[in-house]
Amino acid sequence: MLILLMKICMSYFLEQDGEITPNTRGSYSFIQVGATVQDIEVLADPIVGSESDKPQIMFAGEATHLSMYSTTHGALLTGYREAKRIVDMYSH
Repeated sequence: MLILLMKICMSYFLEQDGEITPNTRGSYSFIQVGATVQDIEVLADPIVGSESDKPQIMFAGEATHLSMYSTTHGALLTGYREAKRIVDMYSH
C-alpha cells in the first residue's frame, strides 16, 4: 500500500518523461518568525469526522515534520507516518 501511495505522489509531481512539472518550481516550506513547535503539530493533526473517530483528512509533507521541515527527507518521513496511520486505522 505504501508503494502505491508513493507512486501516486510521484506521478503528481513528474511528467511522463520525468521532467518536473512547471507548477512545483522547487518550492518548500519555512518556519515563520514567531512560529512554535505547536504550530507544526497543529498543521500535522488529522481532521476527524463528526460521525467517526477515524481521521477523514490527513496531512503529510515537509511542513508537518517537527525537525526536518523544508527537506525532501521530511516530506518522505511524513508520508510514511500518514501511511502507517492509515494501515493502523484499518488493521484494528
